[in-house]
Amino acid sequence: MPLYSYTAKKSDGKNVKGELEAISELEVIETLHQRALTVLDIVEKKRAPEKGLERRFSMRAPLIGGGVKHDEVLLFVSQMSAMVEAGLPLLRCLTSFGNEVENPQFKRTIDSVSIDVEEGSTFFDALSKHPKIFSKLFVNMVKAGEVSGRLDQTLSQLASYLEKTANLRRKVKAAITYPLFLIGFTAFAIILLVTKVVPVFQKIYAGGNVSLPTPTKILIASSVAMREYYWALLLIAAGIVFLIYMELQTERGRFFWDKQKLGIPILGQLMRKYSLTKFTRTLGVLINSGVPILAALDLVAETADNKMLERAIRESSTSIEQGSGFAEALSERRNVFPEMVIQMSGTGEESGTLDRMLSKVANFYEQQIEATITTLTTLIEPILIIFIGAAVGSILLSIFLPIFKMGRAMH
Repeated sequence: MPLYSYTAKKSDGKNVKGELEAISELEVIETLHQRALTVLDIVEKKRAPEKGLERRFSMRAPLIGGGVKHDEVLLFVSQMSAMVEAGLPLLRCLTSFGNEVENPQFKRTIDSVSIDVEEGSTFFDALSKHPKIFSKLFVNMVKAGEVSGRLDQTLSQLASYLEKTANLRRKVKAAITYPLFLIGFTAFAIILLVTKVVPVFQKIYAGGNVSLPTPTKILIASSVAMREYYWALLLIAAGIVFLIYMELQTERGRFFWDKQKLGIPILGQLMRKYSLTKFTRTLGVLINSGVPILAALDLVAETADNKMLERAIRESSTSIEQGSGFAEALSERRNVFPEMVIQMSGTGEESGTLDRMLSKVANFYEQQIEATITTLTTLIEPILIIFIGAAVGSILLSIFLPIFKMGRAMH
């Protein structure tokens, strides 16, 4: 979303300067008028491009960062929601929460926000000065709630959103981490066998002048390479990793990888459902908070963790700008958006309940994710056990093949 720098005049004649994120200059003018300010000048600011690695991590955690834990932000939102709903002034709520914060960095942030609010800044403007902790998505939701006078409801929705997305992220992460850990452990065991056990048998076979079968020769050659030329192998591996990393920093590379990983059996379906859940839930919450559909799509695209989905969201946004309906724009990209998302969106669009329909879709996919995780954990263990057994068994068989051959020759 574009960032605008403005100069405006207060009712007492004093000039004020600041920055606002908005779809257009018109939205900036409307926002400033709501604050009883007279617009003097508006200039769109150019943003510094984010570094590849920074952008990548910011997409993985779209709401939280900067050394502040998820639970701390969740507590902040929940407590602020309860106090604002009880009718307490915003400044008093911030001061009260700031006195209880244990994290020094988060305390400094809350104190800074309190000072800005006390000096007349809006809540969302004060939050926007701390982008490492409060993202654009977070700030825009607060902005929509503050402008519409539903700040307590918006904060409550934010708390619920944070909790649900964090729980979902933990489940998906746990499901993916387990097989990766087993694969890593297997690789370590294989390296240990090849570098420590194989050399012992290599000496035995060398002293016995035994004719070695082909699998054993390959295994011994691999052992020699790993022990004597490990530095070259590490350099080659580092070079490959570096080239892959650099390619992933490009638009083409990220798109290719994100497209390919969705085709991985079971895991690909899990990641697809996770991305769709995040897309529908985030968009539903933003629309319910009063964020315009185009601004909401722009924010959701920025926080998408899949380039294929991000491109489809931005293309859909362009179609809507050109006059298409939301469901119609999604239907033009059926390779990304399933039929259920399109149909439910169409129903919600026609009935004026798009936010609720998107929330229902998100709940459905969340249930599907839990079912997929159950299937994954049920299937992955026996599959990996077979894989580990086959890998280790092949190595052991290659080691002992000459002994079996010697035994048959003696008989």
